[in-house]
Amino acid sequence: MKKLKWSDVLNNKDLSHINIIGYGSLLNRKTINDDKIYTKVTVKGYERLYNSSYIPEQLTERRKEVFKNNAKFLFEDPSLKKNQIIYKENSGTLNVIYKKDAEFNGLMHRIEKEEFKDYAKREELYYLQEVEYSFFEDSEIKNKEEAYIVIMPDENINEQPICYIYDKVCRNGAYELGVEFGLEYDKTTFYKNDLSYKYIINKYFPKGQNVKITNIMNTLVKYQGEKENLIKSHNKEAIVIGHLGSDIKLLTSDGVEIYFDFGDLS
Repeated sequence: MKKLKWSDVLNNKDLSHINIIGYGSLLNRKTINDDKIYTKVTVKGYERLYNSSYIPEQLTERRKEVFKNNAKFLFEDPSLKKNQIIYKENSGTLNVIYKKDAEFNGLMHRIEKEEFKDYAKREELYYLQEVEYSFFEDSEIKNKEEAYIVIMPDENINEQPICYIYDKVCRNGAYELGVEFGLEYDKTTFYKNDLSYKYIINKYFPKGQNVKITNIMNTLVKYQGEKENLIKSHNKEAIVIGHLGSDIKLLTSDGVEIYFDFGDLS
């Protein structure tokens, strides 16, 4: 299996395109060209986990600006000001490590030659690793081409508490690709100790915290029987009254007690 640097891609004049499998923010089509055709796949032999930092100290300002451009729609949303504060305090992001029997779901992008520079700039801290993959669902693609994932070099590994706004971009992007795909994302994404969802929930959504319900998408996947209450709760103010895994029990402004996925709150 081939291993490439971005310079190898940029300097290869014979290369017309390259297939990259996104597993984090590249799952969210709002951060990329939404008009492209993407393919849902399962990558074999690697595990997705939070073990790196998107903005190592020496590149903090540079990476911050790149990320803000990639997730501009989130930073410009006035309801997410709190998330911007959380982002400044935590910069943990996704990476993958080799693990023989592991797998994770991702989104394969066909990157054309004229796009190489943009993707190289976006993913400049990573190298490219060719991987084995299968289609997540039936695909119109008949002939599989070689495909790559991006991996953070060991020297740039810098474990930090999860960047909440980054996690929101990745996880919501996965669920927008379908319920089954979103659930598989949760199943195949791993966290370490205080880098977990529990850390975020306890620190930023403690009991008594006032929140606003800004989305219902992730929660609907888990609590379809509560659909009517969920829809009524959208855009309402609420207070945190309890926790259950990655879900938060809320008391809404109109007196309804209901569980919400923390990714749907701000």
